[in-house]
Amino acid sequence: MGRCSGTGGSTRSMPRWTRTPYLMRLTKEYPRRSSRFVGALQTRSAATDHRPALRRRPSINPNPRGEPSPRKGRASPCAKRCIMERRATRVTVFADASFCGKRLRAGWAVWVRSGRRVFRYSGHGPAGDSCEAELTALGNGVIAAVHNLRLCRGDIVTVQSDNQHALGVLGGSQRVREDRTADQEIHGEVMEVVRNRGIRLRTEFVKGHQGDVDVRAAIQGWCDATARAALSAAVVEELLVQQGQPCLA
Repeated sequence: MGRCSGTGGSTRSMPRWTRTPYLMRLTKEYPRRSSRFVGALQTRSAATDHRPALRRRPSINPNPRGEPSPRKGRASPCAKRCIMERRATRVTVFADASFCGKRLRAGWAVWVRSGRRVFRYSGHGPAGDSCEAELTALGNGVIAAVHNLRLCRGDIVTVQSDNQHALGVLGGSQRVREDRTADQEIHGEVMEVVRNRGIRLRTEFVKGHQGDVDVRAAIQGWCDATARAALSAAVVEELLVQQGQPCLA
């Protein structure tokens, strides 16, 4: 079991990778048109029956031969894609992890940003190697974005990290090996969420340990420092358990 903490100050327990407890099933019911409203549009008023009908203004037909106008045709797939991208919610997920090979534990931190909305999360849990820890951080970032922003079909999530292996596995450019069961599990969970929600997932590589040269480097530095702090908290809790003392809340 790992621990996850958010910006609200509360700390809640969660597994390293879980399916339903952390993901909230979001169902959006679209209201149907009222039958009274439709009936009112179809009903004629008795007070206007005696009025003479207005003379209809002749319209100018650009195609007198009856040929279909090119403007009334269906929009091209490229135009539809541009309209969807213009209306879609754009989310950027920064993630980083810190791994301890001696204790096989890792700390992770994510920074989710969509416009002016920002969510920060960190946690720790068991991990087999550093690549698995980085992939876990990216997966938790995607799940946090879906959970907090209620993402739906057409929304765009851009995941940024300094680990090319994790980005390749998550983006699909790198094949997951059969002997890496944890990577297959994490990749399967994330892809299931992405396909069910209809989200478009994009990956982008960011150089790590660049200081504060720009906003992205500063956010990546925060993720790195917070992941190290989460790993230190995991080591402290493990030592307390070995000594028979209660863990810190």
